[in-house]
Amino acid sequence: MASTWSELISRHVDAEQVVWLETPAGKTLALYQADRSGRPQGAAILIHEASTHADWPAVIHPLREGLPDHGWSTLSLQIAPESSESTAQEASPGIAAAVAFLNERGVTNIVLLGYGRGALRAQDYLLNGGQGVNALVSISPHGAGPGGDKAALLPPGTALLDIHAERDLPVVQRTISRRALYARRNGLQAAAGPRALPARAATAPEASGSYRLLLVTGADHGYRGYEAALIKDLLGWLRHHAPGIAITRPS
Repeated sequence: MASTWSELISRHVDAEQVVWLETPAGKTLALYQADRSGRPQGAAILIHEASTHADWPAVIHPLREGLPDHGWSTLSLQIAPESSESTAQEASPGIAAAVAFLNERGVTNIVLLGYGRGALRAQDYLLNGGQGVNALVSISPHGAGPGGDKAALLPPGTALLDIHAERDLPVVQRTISRRALYARRNGLQAAAGPRALPARAATAPEASGSYRLLLVTGADHGYRGYEAALIKDLLGWLRHHAPGIAITRPS
């Protein structure tokens, strides 16, 4: 299915957005949107939900198209479906290639953002020593099926944001509860509330990491109709945890 998605997307998305990243396993499709604001802040690598694709209409497409208006370039990866616990790590080469792609364009302020099962793939990259990412955002994270026991783990030393919907899937609610408990037990300061963001991290990200939990009131797992609120709250968090312009022009 991954190759089918890649073929369909490459035919129906603006050719200027299509990027083929080189990985040890071959080429991986990605969709790139550069900053349109003229005030570049960095870039977000997007990892889609299981059994979907890199331009999925729920969450991924709105973020892919919306963040560049606010200084954040986006690079959305097409990841192979997971069929076993071992394949959770299949995303890591693609993420590493995405980081290299952005670095080549002078972007070093990089946020990794996963949606649904994609959040577990993003998390796995950091838990296995992946480099080049300053913050991790998980939207409705869950680890249903193989690898679910890892869903509660949180990478240390990284600014972390979990977002979930008021009417989210039961598996997401269970995952969120486990992750918040893990954060408390491991000294990561957690704060929660309906679209309420603290003024700054209680624990410096560069020290032991910081954790925030954000509820989008009224939304379900697809966040349809709540895309603007999702982007607004995400940008508010990024201003505190991935601030400033981290762009260096290649010589």
